[in-house]
Amino acid sequence: MLQLKVTVVKCSNLPAMDSFSKSCDSYVKLWVINYNDSHMYPNTDTWHEPSDPSLIKKTKVVKKNLNPVFENESFVFDYPSFDLAGDSSPANLDPMDSLLMVKVMDYDRVTRDEEIGFVMLQFFGMNLKLGERLQQTFELVGAKSGTIELAIEAIQSNSSISQSQQDYISPPPYPLSTPITELFGPTFLTIGPVIGVVKSTTARVLVECSKATTLNVECIEIEPRSHIGIKKEYLEKMECITHSENTLGKSYKELMCKSLMGRLLKSTTGGSISSSDFVNNKTIILKMVHVPKSNSPHVFTLDGLKPDHVYMIRFTNIYNRDHRIGIIKTMADDSLVVSSIQKKGAVPHFLNVACLSCNFIERRNPEKDVWQRFLEKVDQIDILLHMGDQIYADFGHNAFDEGMKICKGRTLVSPQEEEAIKENFRKYYRLNWNHPATRRFISQVSNLMILDDHEVRDDWGSNDVDKRRDTPEYYVGLLARQVYWEYQRALREDVDDVRARMTNKHEAYYHIIGDVGILVLDLRAARSFLASSAGEKIFLGEDQWNDLNSWLFGTQGSPLATPQIKSLIVVCSVPLIFLNKKLTEALPKMRSDLDDFRDHWIFGKQYPEQIELLEMIRKWLSSHPNRNCVVLGGDVHIGGSTTIKKDGKVVCEQLTSSAVCNVEMSFTENAALKFMIKVSDTLRDGWTFKHHHWTKDNNYGIIHIATTDKDEKPSINAYLNTFEKSYIYQ
Repeated sequence: MLQLKVTVVKCSNLPAMDSFSKSCDSYVKLWVINYNDSHMYPNTDTWHEPSDPSLIKKTKVVKKNLNPVFENESFVFDYPSFDLAGDSSPANLDPMDSLLMVKVMDYDRVTRDEEIGFVMLQFFGMNLKLGERLQQTFELVGAKSGTIELAIEAIQSNSSISQSQQDYISPPPYPLSTPITELFGPTFLTIGPVIGVVKSTTARVLVECSKATTLNVECIEIEPRSHIGIKKEYLEKMECITHSENTLGKSYKELMCKSLMGRLLKSTTGGSISSSDFVNNKTIILKMVHVPKSNSPHVFTLDGLKPDHVYMIRFTNIYNRDHRIGIIKTMADDSLVVSSIQKKGAVPHFLNVACLSCNFIERRNPEKDVWQRFLEKVDQIDILLHMGDQIYADFGHNAFDEGMKICKGRTLVSPQEEEAIKENFRKYYRLNWNHPATRRFISQVSNLMILDDHEVRDDWGSNDVDKRRDTPEYYVGLLARQVYWEYQRALREDVDDVRARMTNKHEAYYHIIGDVGILVLDLRAARSFLASSAGEKIFLGEDQWNDLNSWLFGTQGSPLATPQIKSLIVVCSVPLIFLNKKLTEALPKMRSDLDDFRDHWIFGKQYPEQIELLEMIRKWLSSHPNRNCVVLGGDVHIGGSTTIKKDGKVVCEQLTSSAVCNVEMSFTENAALKFMIKVSDTLRDGWTFKHHHWTKDNNYGIIHIATTDKDEKPSINAYLNTFEKSYIYQ
């Protein structure tokens, strides 16, 4: 039997929990979490301690010490027992849903013990190798400060000896340094399917497997859908809806069972897919996909799909196949929704886009999980725009600092050390993208993503060391960016020859669906990795500005410049407009934890580029009749809408959506920020703005784009949604 051995070494820089002694009496407790992913309504309310005290393991209490040493107390946990020799069934848990909670507590003799912070470890997500000891310092999630140092090993137990007397030095029957995931019989998906770019006849799909394998893929035509027609509710403002039920009740479960995924799972789970009434007489595309490496993302493309159809994608030869069903919703045929010289107008049509940012899964509220609420709308969403901070690599596993430790001041390390650095970043994708509700959602929509700071390190690009090629920070950042390419950029394009390409090009890009253009800006790589060639454009860089001008206004068939593009979505990881310049520049000086405002468009010498982009949007709108635009932003941990004006005339709307998962700001912080938002309304050169409704609640955005057959601009209505309410507008 394989076991996970965790040794608690020490904690450092813990916050003072006792106001009198200015210290704390700390101890660590550990227990196993198994998500109950019941397919149709993933139940993620599983972070509470087990009711059985014997399932919780604890260290001794170290009193009156903010830097306690725990004398290498070790605890052993069995690797989850899966019936890997048998067939997959709904009763079996997905291997990636097994986690270990490591929680640091403050002991109190009189009142209840207080939580200081925690770390979550995935049994199969850490990519441990048999016989190798991983000693690592973890940032405590939820703590004001503090770290915990753990030594983690995958070991083979001697079943004939009691757990307390096991001899872990015994030679194992497996080769040492073998990844743990390769020691189990059947292959299982460690990530995915994650749906990437979907067009009218093709779709990109990302998977990661427990071992090198060849996947048997079935892509089954389910039913037609339609983007064609006029939806009155998309042309007008929708009424705000208040949810009376939480996501753990009976009505929510019934709703999930009626969803497309719920109907598919009811028809296919536990039975032969060929005998299912749901897929009888349907077209089935079979594909063999070779995945060359374990625990490394791999992308394949499905071709020959029908426009405006729904397909189910299924992997028939993996253990966790019933947990890993995907849905592909193809886009409408361009010939129907794009006008041309021969065809002056297009038929009425619509597109539904969603957006979110700041996905700090460990900080989510299990009782108010916005991802779970978001699942109620997954059937209607075509594209999900991830606007930054898809992972938080500088928390928990603390990938950036661990990379710096491996470098030891060097700017080039061995291939093995590079792989170890990148593996620390990969762990976050396995953790975040295996949260059951997140996993379910990103397997059913087309996902487009953007590089932001927490994919590397907080405030990436704002510090001088991030821009200099002779620093280890730049080097670790480059490796983190390679991992971003593996998981995020690969969703939209092939990423071969990564290193050669990323040292001379920014991360901005565009994507077109029918007559809708999506323009995604790069606010991180351009001002760090490419800072030496930025010229006077210190925020976006000269190269990115040249490309933006070419994409939007070029003459040689520039994609976004053609009159056929009627709607434009501009995506920024940071809101294009938030506070006024005076406040933005004052806040980082007042408090060090407000240094994120250095990343804003209006800060310092970046200000001219904010105005230049606004003018560029206005020019694009006026270059052809009947165009419309919306600007999207994230990052600021508060969501709301903004009207942008030039000389008193409305130019476009902005929707800010942040955060989908993170600790909500306090009442005092929220009140102060709302006051600053209220008094901010003026830029320069005739540009003004008006902020509307804002909320600190975790949120996501939905944008309905509808085009009629009349000679008028498309309707774009953007809404904020929280756990409690949907369709919040102004």
